[in-house]
Amino acid sequence: MHYKRLEKGRLSLPKITGKSQVVTWSDLVLIIEGIDPIQVKRKKRYLPTPKSA
Repeated sequence: MHYKRLEKGRLSLPKITGKSQVVTWSDLVLIIEGIDPIQVKRKKRYLPTPKSA
């Protein structure tokens, strides 16, 4: 089990547009670390194309 003590002013939650909001694992990690996921620039990752048989 892992827990992290959240200090005041360190947690910025994304804006909720409806009754609930889906948060990806990577966004949750950023939020817990105190990083705003909206301002993060994500680089494209290499995804190999499947070989056709």
